[in-house]
Amino acid sequence: APRRPFAAGLGDALSTWFEARACKNSGARTMARGNVSNTGLMMARLCYDLLMEKGRDALAAVERHEGTPALEDVSGTRQRLENGGMAAAHAVNDCFAQEPQAHGMYHGEKVAFGTLVQLVLEKAPQEELEQVLGFLRDTGLPLTLAQLGVKE
Repeated sequence: APRRPFAAGLGDALSTWFEARACKNSGARTMARGNVSNTGLMMARLCYDLLMEKGRDALAAVERHEGTPALEDVSGTRQRLENGGMAAAHAVNDCFAQEPQAHGMYHGEKVAFGTLVQLVLEKAPQEELEQVLGFLRDTGLPLTLAQLGVKE
């Protein structure tokens, strides 16, 4: 995949842990209409851990057009909606669908920004927020509304 769509995929996968955790804590239903299982929650955590450990290396491999173990490990991290559910990160993405200025952005770019919004809403620990901010910065994912094309 080209760099930008791959990075957007990383942004979509980034929400996995945070949304699954929110759904587990609130008792919200998943896309499969069940509660988040402990197995689903741990799969979501594994997704996040793999992204933090290998996501940047996987993106670098994409830029070099190389297959690497990091790329292989990260490539399966988006298969999770049935296990962990969705929360604010995807709701923010849905809101951007109504904003014409953001129509040129990829789903995962908007979800990545939504993950930041969700963490702020949850009053996440500063260390967690900084880890996510660093990942977004390093992968070129949006940190601001302006980076999403929303200038007004």
